[in-house]
Amino acid sequence: MSDIERLEAALGGPIPEEYRRFLLGGGDQLTSPFGYQVPYLDALGEQRDAAIQTVYRLSRGVTVEFMIGVYRSRSPGDGLIPSDMIPVASLTDDNRLMIGWRGPRAGRVFIKDFWQLEDDGRDEPEAGVVFFAASFDQALARIQPATK
Repeated sequence: MSDIERLEAALGGPIPEEYRRFLLGGGDQLTSPFGYQVPYLDALGEQRDAAIQTVYRLSRGVTVEFMIGVYRSRSPGDGLIPSDMIPVASLTDDNRLMIGWRGPRAGRVFIKDFWQLEDDGRDEPEAGVVFFAASFDQALARIQPATK
């Protein structure tokens, strides 16, 4: 069984194809996460910029077991990740870049915005979830080198 097949078996379904290629090391985007920022609108429509801290990818010694642990940990930080999403990267302030892996959000990319949770005190899975991109490739295109 391949690493991807093991991840999908642990999740209980397929990983979106664009993210699957990224996990396997396709493309050069974000091989080193440092120095990139993710500009987005939060749930209140305010512009935010979050720096990428960690990208979850099968490379450079990251094991399948680690990835399964990341996917199964549905409660990073102060809130929960919706069950139809998996974390792609951790951002500043414990925010997460996530991809839908099943249902109507499959293949679409979202941000779990913990700044919003701090403002309103909610901790349910959908709190602070904001749309980022219609596909993983579009999300990669929106991620920018950090400005000094």
